[in-house]
Amino acid sequence: MDMFKKLNFKDKQNLIIMAAFAVAFLAAILVGALAFHQPLVAVVCIMLLDIAIAVCLHNAELWLHGTLMIVVLIVGILVPRISTAVIAVIMYAVTICALKYLFANEN
Repeated sequence: MDMFKKLNFKDKQNLIIMAAFAVAFLAAILVGALAFHQPLVAVVCIMLLDIAIAVCLHNAELWLHGTLMIVVLIVGILVPRISTAVIAVIMYAVTICALKYLFANEN
């Protein structure tokens, strides 16, 4: 607890954002696996892949993010896993928002 007091305000904000992101990640996995009865390994792999794509494209234009989300939803409709696709799109949006906020706090 003593280390948390030594952090400045920006570091505390970044730590809170990362903790909220971790909670959202775990919630997405639990909702996908328990509520929608999807295989746990598949849900985790989809979430990790989605986060990796978001990290790679976080500086891209807004239209690219929208196109990617639409493609994920279309694939979710074609493969009967629309619930997992919706969770993946929400997790992608959360990842992009967290990265934008973290990199905005750097300056």
